Amino acid sequence: MKSATLFSAATTNPNTPETDMQPFVMHTVTYYVDGELTEQQVLASEPMHAIKKVRAKLKSKGWQA
Repeated sequence: MKSATLFSAATTNPNTPETDMQPFVMHTVTYYVDGELTEQQVLASEPMHAIKKVRAKLKSKGWQA
């Protein structure tokens, strides 16, 4: 079973007045798989929401996340 650890997330682009009004913006989620840094981009309302989306996707594939 593959394992993903040390998740972090941030907005992909700087915040602007326009993006502050949007319910979802692009986030970059980084995490480690077997010691290798991996990155995914997802639409989310905040960084923690982005991490939850990526973890759910990995778990659905049978990963430990």
